[in-house]
Amino acid sequence: MPNNLTTFSRRRLLAGASVTATAAITGFPSIARAQAKELVVGGAAGFAPWMNGTVSQVFEAKYKTKIVYEGTRSLVNLEKMQKNKDKQYLSVVMMDDPVMILAVKDGVLEKMTPASTLRSYPRAKFVQATPIDIAEYGSFFLEGDNSRENLIKEWEKIIATLGLTVNEREEVTAIEREDGHFIVQTARGHAFKARCVVLAIGVRGNPRRLGIPGEEAGRVLYNLIEPGEFENKKILVVGGGNAGTEIVQALTVPGLRNTVSYSFRSHVLTNVTPENAEKIAALAQVGMINIYPSSVLKEIRPGTVELEPVKRKSGAPEDDSSALSGPVEIENDVVFAMIGAELPTGFLKSIGVRMGSKGRYIA
Repeated sequence: MPNNLTTFSRRRLLAGASVTATAAITGFPSIARAQAKELVVGGAAGFAPWMNGTVSQVFEAKYKTKIVYEGTRSLVNLEKMQKNKDKQYLSVVMMDDPVMILAVKDGVLEKMTPASTLRSYPRAKFVQATPIDIAEYGSFFLEGDNSRENLIKEWEKIIATLGLTVNEREEVTAIEREDGHFIVQTARGHAFKARCVVLAIGVRGNPRRLGIPGEEAGRVLYNLIEPGEFENKKILVVGGGNAGTEIVQALTVPGLRNTVSYSFRSHVLTNVTPENAEKIAALAQVGMINIYPSSVLKEIRPGTVELEPVKRKSGAPEDDSSALSGPVEIENDVVFAMIGAELPTGFLKSIGVRMGSKGRYIA
């Protein structure tokens, strides 16, 4: 992929005041230096007046580089990037997270950066940081729960203190053995020789899809960064884990005035922390959320979604009197599918890692 293409989530870049967003764009002088005379930006059509006014004026005055803004939908920008894969003309692209995931899979966007898991958490989310000892650095411990932002700062401090060389957005394509060492091949054509290789790739970049009619980019999201972008919306959150419960909490802040429904397959929330279970119960008790236990999302339609009861095995006892007795249709603007992620099975097998029992991988 060409090195002159930089991509931002539209949700991240345009969150908050226009001054913040302007600073986000004008804070990348390396992008401007890479362009001869102009910077082509792809983004939402609704932002054209603002981009062509405030942002363009500030950027052009600072870097003497003209901005050409192409306003359209995220999917249209994706199509442009696919068509011009070998010679990208867009320098910066702002797009919705679901479309960005498709773009990464299609090879037109680069991979993630250090602490990307933390960066993908909702803004101001509190995270438990387990004390650990880091070689050549010392103990890493933050007392109590800390916000996402504080933890990111700590990890950035560790990277700077240790002087780590981090090749950001460089995808590993193959790992082979050679003369008692490993040769790590990357998409940029680099080859690194190592005695040991640590796989810490995670799965957040490969969210599991619902696989149902109506699952389209823009209507179904697989992550939440800025809860404040969702106001006066009818929202359905799917998934009975901690990620689902935390998104429900983030979207039910009274000032957002959202109508939030929560669907999960089990009859009670068991695969979550006690704190999250208590908070969901409290929200339901005061009527701030609608809970649909023992339910699955069957179909997504214009303006509505249909839930149905979980199909039980023949003879299985009923364990929840509040479960749906039949299909139910509810009004909906957006769905958050927090149902886990797909393992990078193909890549792991290609480097000689085989599947063991209970989803564990054995070298």
